[in-house]
Amino acid sequence: MRRSRQALMAFALLIALAAIVAGCGSSSGGSSSSTESTESASSETTASESSGGGSEGQEAAQEFVAENSNLEKLEFPEPPDEPYDPGTGKIGIVICSTLGSGCVEMGKEAVKAAKAAGWEPTEPLNGEFSPNVQSGLIQKLVAEKVDAIELISIQPETVANAIHAAIEAGIPISDVYAAGDKVFPKWGGPLVQVTSDGVEQGEFAGTYIAANANSEGKTRVDVVGNDPAFAILLERTKGIENALGKYCPECELHITHLSGEELAKPGPPAFSALLSSNPPGSLEWVLGGPTDPFGQLMLKTAEQRGREDIKMVGLDTAPEVIENIKAGGLTQADIYSSFRYAAWAGVEQVIRQKAGLKPWKAYDLPPAYVTAENVAGPVSQLPLSYAPPSFDYEALFKQLWGK
Repeated sequence: MRRSRQALMAFALLIALAAIVAGCGSSSGGSSSSTESTESASSETTASESSGGGSEGQEAAQEFVAENSNLEKLEFPEPPDEPYDPGTGKIGIVICSTLGSGCVEMGKEAVKAAKAAGWEPTEPLNGEFSPNVQSGLIQKLVAEKVDAIELISIQPETVANAIHAAIEAGIPISDVYAAGDKVFPKWGGPLVQVTSDGVEQGEFAGTYIAANANSEGKTRVDVVGNDPAFAILLERTKGIENALGKYCPECELHITHLSGEELAKPGPPAFSALLSSNPPGSLEWVLGGPTDPFGQLMLKTAEQRGREDIKMVGLDTAPEVIENIKAGGLTQADIYSSFRYAAWAGVEQVIRQKAGLKPWKAYDLPPAYVTAENVAGPVSQLPLSYAPPSFDYEALFKQLWGK
């Protein structure tokens, strides 16, 4: 009798679960999600459908894009304008990986900035996309008694013990293009962040897609990347999701999770698998990374395969992606990031603290749209490598340092 009662209870539970599953799968309101596997063992693709928006949402998105496409009006956070003696010292520079082109470029700029201030920089040290390696490099710099440290695209909580060792040794640290967290807030020192708001950047990207979405049916959006080791990329993906939910009716968002190491591989393999499993006409909008140093590899792969059906949106204004916009390629827009300015600002933050001065807020670097409509204007006057237009930041910092 006891077994019979247990069997009836189990059967009733199965019926209840079936009803819940059926309700979740219903198309009447809410959102749906599914998980698919790809050829990459460590990747995962999540699909979700946003709701709301309509034609009014698309019009609002179009207005937002128009209002944020003037690169001449960008307002950058700047340090206090009172000059000071930067002194001399040695600054250690640790970058996310030599496989990340954005990290490499920022590392070069950090070296340039340190020399301009009269400091001795280390060469950019290769973090190999590995918190263990990055922690070891930071600990090594602490043991060498450097006077300051600049981290580049290294998520601080993943190397928290090494950062605390530097702090205990009295070594100021800046972190460029990472994301704030509960362990190390974005501002206040001795770890100071110089970055854009990742969620805001993602919202810019998602809003552009919403402004140009297919009005005749569902619009598919694929984010390939979303590495949990780069919290700023997770923030950007969240921002994309926010914008699609606000502006784009029935947009279908697919998110593929990959590590930075996988993203840096030619293709990368998971993106190649995505192209192979989705014939021409089945994919629409693609965001790689979501950051150009990874996205440009996907762009090259898509072009090599002749996938002219794909429209891409970049984030971080890498030279190759900007050139692709100018050439009328697959990339429809890019979200501006001031990598070079950020690298100089990161150096300024630490030598300022070493001089006994307070840091300044630099975690809200401005985003903006680069499109075919404005790429031939102020952007064309730059070395197309993450530099901010209409802003001689090198002169700003040199004057600040009395150089």
